[in-house]
Amino acid sequence: MINLVFDDGKELKEKEGKYLIGLLDGTIHEADSFRELAAVVCGLEYQDCECAETELHMRVKTAKRIGLATMAAEEMNMTDYDQLETGDEDDGEENLKESIIIYDERIGKIPYSYTDANVDYDIHGTPELIRVECDKTFIYSLEKDRLVAVFVRDEDGEYKRISAVMNLDDEIEKELIPFKAAAESEERVPLHKKWGE
Repeated sequence: MINLVFDDGKELKEKEGKYLIGLLDGTIHEADSFRELAAVVCGLEYQDCECAETELHMRVKTAKRIGLATMAAEEMNMTDYDQLETGDEDDGEENLKESIIIYDERIGKIPYSYTDANVDYDIHGTPELIRVECDKTFIYSLEKDRLVAVFVRDEDGEYKRISAVMNLDDEIEKELIPFKAAAESEERVPLHKKWGE
């Protein structure tokens, strides 16, 4: 059950769901599963997906939209050109530092665009990751990066921030076990770079 519970500064209904998720637009929704949380972020049509591949494409598309908006907001807040780091003067190239990338454990970094003549598959610096392997890694990584606010209801009916009651890094690692096994046993897309390569 997905319900809008807070919008435009007003509480619209009493909160009953197992989870609450606050989005950057100021709305708060309730949900009972991670699939429903992902549907709040990706769009309610996410619940109609009939295969994992379609769900993955929707998570990637949404992650790109969120990531690009986040990077644009960061650039708009830069007031000093000295904040832009450059590489050696001899090579004439900028030393790119990415703040946030889209990442799947099976294939590595997913570029924001494949249409550039020189698609950048490398990972620059130590960016935050928006993970797209499954609903849980997607939501955990968005919460970890403070791009959504996720709350879970405890036994007393109180809602607590999920990052305050769970170690998100540990939870992500648990969810990644089957994806890491798949990545090791299968040939992955060769153009994508993985963390640490």
